[in-house]
Amino acid sequence: MISDFNPDKVLSELSCRDLLIRAVHGDEPSCSCGAPVRKSVIGTYQRGGTVACPCGRRFSWASGTLFSGMKISPQTIVMLALLLSLSVSESRIAETLKIDRETVKLWKIRLGGVE
Repeated sequence: MISDFNPDKVLSELSCRDLLIRAVHGDEPSCSCGAPVRKSVIGTYQRGGTVACPCGRRFSWASGTLFSGMKISPQTIVMLALLLSLSVSESRIAETLKIDRETVKLWKIRLGGVE
C-alpha cells in the first residue's frame, strides 16, 4: 500500500499551494515593491501563474521565496514537511514520496530543519 502512495493524488494542489503561499506571504500576498496582488489577478496568482504589478514587475507566488525554482509539486513539499516534522528518516521519506534522498536533504535545509 505505501509503495502506491502518491501525494499528488491524495492532496489538492490548490490547497497545498495556498498553504505554502500563506506560509511565506501571510494573508495579504504582495509584490516585492509592497503593492498587494490585485483582486482581478488573485486567481491566476493562487493557481501558480505569473502576474504583473503596477510597478512593472512580473512575479508568481514563489518569486523571491524558498519555493522559487522548485521542481517538485506543492503536495510533495507539504508531505515532505509533515514527514520531516514527525522525524521520519530521510531515506524513508525519499522512498515514500519517490524522490531522491538528496532532494529530501536539500528541502530539509531549505525548510530550516522542520522540527
